[in-house]
Amino acid sequence: MIYQPPTSLYVVANDRSSAQIALCNHQVSTLQEYQSHLDDYGLRIARLSSELQTCIAKVTEMIKDLSDKGLVHHLPISA
Repeated sequence: MIYQPPTSLYVVANDRSSAQIALCNHQVSTLQEYQSHLDDYGLRIARLSSELQTCIAKVTEMIKDLSDKGLVHHLPISA
């Protein structure tokens, strides 16, 4: 038998990844505001872009996994 973690673990992991997405979004906005003062703006944006893509992929995979198991209806509306 394959172990399947309870839905609540997915929600916690999703909340963490969602929080990372929000933080990346805030950091990008802040970087854009101070772009002219930063020598490494492009490098920072590239790093944040990569991190953002990874977090979005994690959330998407978690939701897809829950959908495949017929458990999406247990997610909070904000998910």
